[in-house]
Amino acid sequence: MTARARLLLLAVALAATALVAQRQKSPVAAAAATSVPRPRPAPSLGPAPPVDPATIRDVFRFAERAAPPPVVRAAPEPKAPAVAAAPASELPKLVGLVRRQGRLLAAFAVDGDVVLAGAGDAVGGVSVLEVGEDGVRVRRKDGGEEQLRVP
Repeated sequence: MTARARLLLLAVALAATALVAQRQKSPVAAAAATSVPRPRPAPSLGPAPPVDPATIRDVFRFAERAAPPPVVRAAPEPKAPAVAAAPASELPKLVGLVRRQGRLLAAFAVDGDVVLAGAGDAVGGVSVLEVGEDGVRVRRKDGGEEQLRVP
């Protein structure tokens, strides 16, 4: 036999010895592990009572809701004398500007309809004096002038 064969035979013999020694230790370790007492499960007391959903903690809320602040009612203040409301403006409502055939016209809302008017036209009780990009200047029935802004 060559030296290499002897070395190989010796390695196989050592491996077999280690394997046999390992198998002999396993039953002892298994016996020691089985001798440890296991905890017994708690005896069953019957079916669990139903859970009230209101008592379960909401995991999506970090803190309990604070109690609402107490309602404090102030003493009623003495009523002020009624003031007559200012009369609603009699001017038609300007809703926009429209360019037709190169001419700038004002669009007014009058009685639920939209009416187009240019300089010199009368609409809803007012006369249109001037139509510009910033707004429309109109003359009321009483002779006063007012500038209406584009919304």
